[in-house]
Amino acid sequence: MPEELTLNTLLAKLVDETIEADELLQLENLLDGIPDAQSQYLRYLDLHAELIQSGGEVPVSESQTTPKKLRWLPAAALTAAAGIAIAGVAFFFSESKPQPVIEIVDSGGSTEWEGWNGETNSNLTAGTPLPAGTIETFAAESWIELAFPDGTSASLTGPSVLTIAVVDGRKVLRLKKGNLSVDAAKQPKDRAMKIHTPSAEAEVVGTRFNIATNALSTQLTVNEGKVRMTRLADGKIEDVVANEELVAALEKGTSFAAAPRRVAVHAWTSKIPRDTIQGQHEISESGVDGIRAEAHIWKGEPNNPRDPILLHSVVFDPSSRKSPPLQLVAGSRVIIRGRMDRSHQIHPGFATKKERGGFAGKYAVKNGSPIKIDKGGRFEAEFPLISFVSTNPRFPKSPVGQEMMYLWINTVKSDAGLVVESIELKKPK
Repeated sequence: MPEELTLNTLLAKLVDETIEADELLQLENLLDGIPDAQSQYLRYLDLHAELIQSGGEVPVSESQTTPKKLRWLPAAALTAAAGIAIAGVAFFFSESKPQPVIEIVDSGGSTEWEGWNGETNSNLTAGTPLPAGTIETFAAESWIELAFPDGTSASLTGPSVLTIAVVDGRKVLRLKKGNLSVDAAKQPKDRAMKIHTPSAEAEVVGTRFNIATNALSTQLTVNEGKVRMTRLADGKIEDVVANEELVAALEKGTSFAAAPRRVAVHAWTSKIPRDTIQGQHEISESGVDGIRAEAHIWKGEPNNPRDPILLHSVVFDPSSRKSPPLQLVAGSRVIIRGRMDRSHQIHPGFATKKERGGFAGKYAVKNGSPIKIDKGGRFEAEFPLISFVSTNPRFPKSPVGQEMMYLWINTVKSDAGLVVESIELKKPK
């Protein structure tokens, strides 16, 4: 029997509490020191969050005991992995058609949904109903807005991965990476929405908030209502209310206390590599830090698919956990400095969120801008804020008053050796 099928079968028996002692030992051997099998174990736990107790142990029948070796994952890692509950197993192993739990409101850029059985859908157009599964937005230009039947909405932007399920009436989401904005309708008290990230767990009754996460930390900003956050590194719990923010990092020694939302600023200069979301950090022969563009594929908008186009992109986050919100004001200018192998067109743009609110829109310089390099291959380009136009009719025409989430620069169809050495947002003189 193939190893993958054997592992799936053993995991199914584990969560169903029907696994025998010899099978438990076999599962241990499959997991011990094998990263691929351990990763599959974590993905499987995404479907069974309700079986993981506060101590981080998977329950088995009274006649069985869990060998110590099987507990190679700490409780925090188990909790972090637990994003989707036991009801999802029906979608993974059943041939019956799963029922929709969300509907696409609108989307843009390269996005994809994947179900438990491996089924995929890249045509995520408005009005498309989807069952539980994982939604990925692949590029800086990508975004998707989702709606639940009770009026709760969620927006995913930039390179992000979100797993969604509804278990016994409870919404269970796992944000593996990226940016998520939620406007949650009032949830039943005994079925609060759960959101899991690699470093934290949030419990939501009814509120508006933004979450940004990576492998090491999660930043929460609450705009209305209250969110209860648990830091997985040590189990500490903190309530975050309107106009407060909180960072949950994996390092135990870091601060974990809700604080007033920082006052927005109107100017910003990038710090490399701290503010980088996408791209490779490198240092030039003259000792200048820069971020080299990474390649990825763009397949057009969901409602207007096209032949794949190769992009090379750099993405920055101007409001990382160490920086205050960056608010856009009329008359601002974006200044990009860097180098390329040859003169080439570049395409800058950015995503925004509402002031003290959720996802607002995306804006880009239409048709890009031709850039000429000097003899040393360097360039400096300045773009007035007014040159960035809405990429979708649903977005406000102007980004003025909104807060920048992240900013991208890319080249289209060919690799021009783009390296960004600094970006500035300058406020009006």
